Amino acid sequence: MKIVLESRYRRCIAIDETKLKVKKTVVYVWSAVDVDSSELLVLEASYGRSCLNKLKFIKKVLKLCLNKPKIIVDRSP
Repeated sequence: MKIVLESRYRRCIAIDETKLKVKKTVVYVWSAVDVDSSELLVLEASYGRSCLNKLKFIKKVLKLCLNKPKIIVDRSP
C-alpha cells in the first residue's frame, strides 16, 4: 500500500472507521483508500466520533481529489 500526497482524478474511495481501546481510552482510527489503486489517502485518529469529526476527515480526503468521487462506507450508524 502506497501513501499519496498529490491531488488527482479518483473514481471511487473507501472510507472506514475503527474503534480501538488504548490504555482504557477509546480512540477512533479513520482511513480512506483509493479503491482502484489501493493507495492510502488519509489516516487519522480522534477521540470522538461526531459529525464534525466525520466532516473534517472527508474534507481532507476530498482535497486529494480533483473530482467528486463515489465514496463507499461500511454500514455502521
